[in-house]
Amino acid sequence: MRKTLLLLAFLLVPVVAFSQAKSDLNDQKTPAPKLSEEEIRTGRVEFINASNLPATEAARRQSVEAGKALADSVIATGQGSKDGIQIKRVYDKDAAGFGADILTIDAKANFAHINAVQRIIQGYAQQAFEYNAADSVTMSQFILYYNAKQRGGLDKLKGKYTDKVIGSLTPDKVGIDRSYKNWAGKTEIIIPLVKNVVRPCKTDVNTTEIKKETTDAKKEDTKKLQEIEDKRKQETTTKLDQKEQDLKKQQTSIDQKKQDIQKQQETVQQQKQDTGKKLQELNKDPVKNAAEIKKEEAKQQDIKKQETELKKQEDTVKKEEQKVKEEAKEVKDQKEAKTEPAKTEPTKTEPAKTEDQKKVETLTQQNEEMKKQAEDKEKKSENVVGDKIVFLRFIKYHSEGHYSNELWMLDPVKDDTLFKSPFTNICGREFIVVPGQGILVIGYENGSDAHTLAMLDQEKLGLKTRSKESVYWRSPLILRDNKIYGIEIKDGQYYLTRFNPDLSMDARSSEPISGDSDITFYNEKIYVTGKAQGAGATTIKAFNRKDLTHMKTITPPN
Repeated sequence: MRKTLLLLAFLLVPVVAFSQAKSDLNDQKTPAPKLSEEEIRTGRVEFINASNLPATEAARRQSVEAGKALADSVIATGQGSKDGIQIKRVYDKDAAGFGADILTIDAKANFAHINAVQRIIQGYAQQAFEYNAADSVTMSQFILYYNAKQRGGLDKLKGKYTDKVIGSLTPDKVGIDRSYKNWAGKTEIIIPLVKNVVRPCKTDVNTTEIKKETTDAKKEDTKKLQEIEDKRKQETTTKLDQKEQDLKKQQTSIDQKKQDIQKQQETVQQQKQDTGKKLQELNKDPVKNAAEIKKEEAKQQDIKKQETELKKQEDTVKKEEQKVKEEAKEVKDQKEAKTEPAKTEPTKTEPAKTEDQKKVETLTQQNEEMKKQAEDKEKKSENVVGDKIVFLRFIKYHSEGHYSNELWMLDPVKDDTLFKSPFTNICGREFIVVPGQGILVIGYENGSDAHTLAMLDQEKLGLKTRSKESVYWRSPLILRDNKIYGIEIKDGQYYLTRFNPDLSMDARSSEPISGDSDITFYNEKIYVTGKAQGAGATTIKAFNRKDLTHMKTITPPN
């Protein structure tokens, strides 16, 4: 009767052929690690098997390969089915609680020994989570042990796992039964998941959860699991550093692409202007210049095609940049977490707070933030960026409020060293710091009357990007709600225009305004006060803050 019992083991007796010291399942020339078909010992869990006949080497390898195939399918589609095992991934990186890979055994499956199930999980762990052959054996054993402990315990999983995971489980099938008679059609093996951005599908096995539920395993087995966990953490740290460097290189490449596209757009824009001027001149005598007009119109069509193609390239680069920024944030968040698997462990459920409690907490938080801002303001001036002081140096006054300036940076930490921005075509008398983007100034091109918003790198003060729209050289620069407001010049008229942090246009006032206007924000309205163009009367125009549509015009009495 003893021989019909399989003791699930994370500690193996020396005679059990479970050692991986000289075995690697990734090497097709090396046979898969052998599991003793007699017994695997651990703590207090025993499995009853239908047969103790040893599996052939081919059968062992087939089971491991089946697990790898399941992993490939899950990575590609989120689910898979192979050799009597079905699996689906239930994981939401933004949800509170653990995600899970749920393995079910088909009702018609014929697993006579727990080792056959274990080998499939072993192969799965190798492929889905990048465990090596030796460590995957230990992990697959602990996963089975963990699930034996969870058998029928759906209620105690609530609060740990996400609601979607709990909703995907069946109370009387959760975990794995000790007897083979209750495996087929009655098993839901759970692999707890946490976020890990440098593993396949950005997920990893939650070894912290597994350790908590397998505390009665033998010390040598627990030690082996801890060694695997420590090694994984070091591997993850190395991968995170490498990922960070790769993302920086990608961002540098993207910045170069953006500059190239911008240059091409500027060239095409110049061609468009030149062709437009030439056509205007030719159309003074359309009969005489018919052939030339046709050529210039053909050029216009070609220019439109170039504009369309450059817009597509620009959109593609923006998507690439967004993806890089998202991945960079994920890497940063995980590095700051230090012990990344533990960070995602859900907190205990607390009683719901009343509306009054929420209001008090909100007010307290706001007071603390205001206090901190006031303290920071007392310590540092507004032109302090990070640990450096930024200032404009006046170079020359031209006319009508048009200045030429230089932007300088003083490093008070490094012996008050000075550094000048390589971008010297700066107009206006102010700059603003846009969080996460850089330092915003008004810039101009040599030999051109056009002025644009120019974003400079916060560290080296080099030009990062420009706005496509022309702005008034005396325009104020206002940062509100992570949006930039300024006065745009379009078709000879002035408009209040809102820009995104990347200097793409977000909205333009539906009516023109005076160039030298005062701008006042009040709740959901923006009031623009100035003298109307070509008249001496002062008006106050109210615009909807949401979309900058004109609401009303107020004229003070004489």
